[in-house]
Amino acid sequence: MQRANAGGPAIADLALNLATAITLARAACGPVVAAIVASGEHRVAFWLFLVAIASDFVDGWVARATGSPPWLGAWLDPLCDKALTMCTWGAIVAYDLGPSWLGLSMILRDTIVIALWVFFRLKGRRVDADEWGQIAVAYEGTALAILLFHDPWLEVRWPLVGTVIGILALTLSIAGPVRALSRR
Repeated sequence: MQRANAGGPAIADLALNLATAITLARAACGPVVAAIVASGEHRVAFWLFLVAIASDFVDGWVARATGSPPWLGAWLDPLCDKALTMCTWGAIVAYDLGPSWLGLSMILRDTIVIALWVFFRLKGRRVDADEWGQIAVAYEGTALAILLFHDPWLEVRWPLVGTVIGILALTLSIAGPVRALSRR
């Protein structure tokens, strides 16, 4: 790998560190979002969650744009995503911002997904989300953001909207693997 200057770090090394830092910051936002929810500052938690979710696009872009080796991001990215979403679901359940059954179902689903993902990775098999899984993740992020928003605005019952979108995310995240298994 070529060095940027004598004795200095290579450009790809710096980019890898930046992409990794963004990914790890997303995971760190999970407990911070939960703590902010605990303090009652739901709007602040909402905005921090949105920034954290947006970072999922940024870290991948930085890694690809700089030609960083993909192996670290392939391991860290999904784990950091789950750290953010599981902490946020936990806060939503703990502080009654959404239905407990939905939040606990999503946490259980994420726990199973992480366990299976690590199991297959350790066996040398890569398991990526199909299009249904990617849509489910988008719905999940939307549901979490809406449940965090929680305050009245435009005379809409936002907790109900977030719950419906969360149910869609849960349904899609279950239907995707069932569909994949039925094709084998």
